[in-house]
Amino acid sequence: MKEKMIEIGSIGLFNEYLQGIGIRKPPLDTIESHWEYRQEDKLTAMVTKTSSGEVRLYLDARAISLN
Repeated sequence: MKEKMIEIGSIGLFNEYLQGIGIRKPPLDTIESHWEYRQEDKLTAMVTKTSSGEVRLYLDARAISLN
């Protein structure tokens, strides 16, 4: 799953990418451990959050390059 995703280090940049491809994600404080968005059964965006609060943001680069 993650091998097709690239990690984005900035929440601001991640949000910009999501807006650019028309995805609305829930606020980070409402995500308990995992959030993902799929288009046509393909994983497009993902957020993981550890119990210590560390957040990792991932995008499928193909979704960005197609728009």
